[in-house]
Amino acid sequence: MISVIIPAYNAGKYIAQAIESVLNQTYKGEIEIIVIDDGSTDNTHEVVRHYPLVKYHYQKNQRAAVARNNGMALATGDLITFLDADDWYTPDKIEKQCRILDSNPDIDVVYNELSIYNESTGEQSEHSGANHQNKREDFLAHMLFRQMIPCQAAMMIRRKCYESGCRYPTDVE
Repeated sequence: MISVIIPAYNAGKYIAQAIESVLNQTYKGEIEIIVIDDGSTDNTHEVVRHYPLVKYHYQKNQRAAVARNNGMALATGDLITFLDADDWYTPDKIEKQCRILDSNPDIDVVYNELSIYNESTGEQSEHSGANHQNKREDFLAHMLFRQMIPCQAAMMIRRKCYESGCRYPTDVE
């Protein structure tokens, strides 16, 4: 099973599109969607309740990192991925990432490029963490000096990452 964690704060305007992008994946396996409402005061809950398969959890406002960590604690999938409430996935995102992780048991994290759409200007730009390394040592060094994963929505991790103590830092944001 794949767990998709969606932290949301006053996301009523966008969250339906985010949820629909998960529901419309080409991946044929089981997908668990967990919305962590981070103290919204808008209609986020009313929008989410129209999706009976979505697990909804409310918390007092503690910021997105706490919401992501709480989502990982609730997740039951072997693989965990993240989607901010104002973002959406391309239809094959989960399928492609699962295929890579299934065929490479020694890899624990994958990520993809992304497109950013500016709602006010209508402009779209491509963002990539790409800088492919052939040796693990080069990859680690590159990770230490440059943020390679463009955003949380681009990433999928194995559950064992969470179980081994990987968390979002809650003292910064």
